[in-house]
Amino acid sequence: MAFERDAPKAARPSTSLGIKMSKVMAIRKARKDEAQVILEIRNAAIGCQCIGHYSPVDIEIWASVEATKQFIEVVENSFYLASMDGCVVGTGMVNLESGKVDAIFVHPSHMRTGIGRQIMLYLEKLALDAGLTQLSLESTLNNKGAASLFLKKQQRGRFTFYTLSPA
Repeated sequence: MAFERDAPKAARPSTSLGIKMSKVMAIRKARKDEAQVILEIRNAAIGCQCIGHYSPVDIEIWASVEATKQFIEVVENSFYLASMDGCVVGTGMVNLESGKVDAIFVHPSHMRTGIGRQIMLYLEKLALDAGLTQLSLESTLNNKGAASLFLKKQQRGRFTFYTLSPA
């Protein structure tokens, strides 16, 4: 599995809006053998976004998740991956029974390029197709990307609840 660890941002082409994007982005269902790359992206994103907002001890604990049998099962059932030019650069999951969206992480080399938004739109479409009308998302307080994604949505406490409607 290709994993782009230190891709230079300047090497990616930009759109007319100045947003750095790859020529091709795809979102697809994750396979159980991709659990480790999901954890690597998660941990890189946590390390990049949470420094200064959480203690090093808290970050260490949070990033110490391992690819257990239970996690691998969740990967196989609920995770989706965003890839660009053959490299996995983002993750997201949705439980199509409970409506819980989770684990939207983008590798630091691709943050602020619209990947998180595209993953969320993809998961929303899956939820609509499954007949769900409400989703919930929990995010860290410092996650400005998630805050901008849900700025116009109804928020209560640490959770963002919103209603989906077919386009």
